[in-house]
Amino acid sequence: MDKTILIVEDEKEMRKLEADVLKKEGFEIFEADTAEGAINLLKRVAPDLVVLDIKLPTKERGITVAKELRKKEETKNAPIIFATAYEGVEEAAETNSISNCTFLKKPFSIKVFLKEVKRCLEDENARDIYETGAF
Repeated sequence: MDKTILIVEDEKEMRKLEADVLKKEGFEIFEADTAEGAINLLKRVAPDLVVLDIKLPTKERGITVAKELRKKEETKNAPIIFATAYEGVEEAAETNSISNCTFLKKPFSIKVFLKEVKRCLEDENARDIYETGAF
């Protein structure tokens, strides 16, 4: 597989687990633990998919990374999997303007995670949860 995935996760163990699972599946992985780190990576790489923690411990949050993705021509349609431990309406409202995204509630199983990654990369028509009404 020649797809690239950017993982933005501040919890080191979770980021490593996600990266290891995806590397075993043949994906090329880029990692960041802050929104700022992810934005810097986006200057050099155009990921096919982004796994993005909404709540990051710095001033800039996951939504900032998502907005940066949408500004770039080469990533404006890349699917985003928002990974969050929170169920708040605030997160849903913040991401309402972001297309091609879905959510995974933490903790999630690796099986579910991998299935969602593959679905997002393979299914062009089912990536936008707001168009399908799945959220």
